[in-house]
Amino acid sequence: MALFGGVSFIAGMVFLSMGAWPVFGFFGLDVALVYIAFRANYRSARAHETVMLTHDALVIRRVDQRGRVDETTLNPYWARLSAKTDEEFGMLALRILGQGGETPLGDCLSPPERVELHKALSDALHRAKQAPAGTA
Repeated sequence: MALFGGVSFIAGMVFLSMGAWPVFGFFGLDVALVYIAFRANYRSARAHETVMLTHDALVIRRVDQRGRVDETTLNPYWARLSAKTDEEFGMLALRILGQGGETPLGDCLSPPERVELHKALSDALHRAKQAPAGTA
């Protein structure tokens, strides 16, 4: 940001010295808007999900950008994956169905990453259902 601000300031001073004083203000506005965009991007990057699967429970813990936590616990025997796909764009949405509701999963992932998550979680759910009681 310091480099971008410095270059914009120097370019703005060049235009100011040529008599085009409004351009200097637009360079400052550009720097301010880029700064706001970076701050918003860093804030949204704090959001994350954690999926933990044991023989007894499937726990999905979602933390939003403000730090609020939403935790859903499902029985892995009843959990089913549901995927919404599109031929052109790939997997658009991934949901876990269970116990009368559905929980979104991987909303911040790209379509290829959702496919990987779907495969990994599907395999893990299958193994958890096959495991004898008392094992993870």
